[in-house]
Amino acid sequence: MQDRVTLIDAIKAQQVKAIFIENTTNPQRVERVAQEASVIIGPELYTDAHGPVGSSGATYVDAIRHNSSAIVDALK
Repeated sequence: MQDRVTLIDAIKAQQVKAIFIENTTNPQRVERVAQEASVIIGPELYTDAHGPVGSSGATYVDAIRHNSSAIVDALK
């Protein structure tokens, strides 16, 4: 609990605009932090795992392109 409060305080102090969820992460905790910190959740990012065939993260290059675009768009 205290770790979450510390994280939320840091997000607010640094005026973070968006936080992101990894494609392999349970989004519930991130959604709660985002709500409590009053920030948006950007699109899901590909980090430790690629996406399924045909997705925007199917290959390493696709994942990097997707992540770059997602981050830039969320921070506009």
